[in-house]
Amino acid sequence: MVPHLTDIQKFRIVSKIEDGWSIRRLAAEYNVSKTTIMSVKKQWETNQTVSRKVGSGRPRKSNNQEDENLINYLIENPFQTAVNAISETNFPASVSTACRRLKLQSDLKSCSAAKKYKLSEEKKQGRIIVALNYIINDENFWGQVVFSDEKEGFQSMSGLG
Repeated sequence: MVPHLTDIQKFRIVSKIEDGWSIRRLAAEYNVSKTTIMSVKKQWETNQTVSRKVGSGRPRKSNNQEDENLINYLIENPFQTAVNAISETNFPASVSTACRRLKLQSDLKSCSAAKKYKLSEEKKQGRIIVALNYIINDENFWGQVVFSDEKEGFQSMSGLG
């Protein structure tokens, strides 16, 4: 998504149009569509301004207090989902709006929970057998073992798995 043109950029566009630059050249220069350049030109010719009207645009669904309530709830309950946070705080907007507010107004990061696989009975029995085989070893043996919490498929560093 191309960011909006600033008022300074719009004034420069108007100035360059008056200097004889083509619409196509300006669109390439500012990395926007020709329609955007034409809109800036038309707004200048009609209103003698390139600034947006105050209050133009879609009104916000939530106020600052509602945003803060959502952020504070998730700081206090870090393992809750956005859907739960919205319902608990009575946030008046959609999940995507809530996520956008969290992204822009806080340092919170979203992540997916790790998948936990269920062990089959065969794997459980195998683990018990390994544990029983190694339980008799002394402290010197266990002092040299490195435990690793990796996904299935990786070799354990201790050589036990």
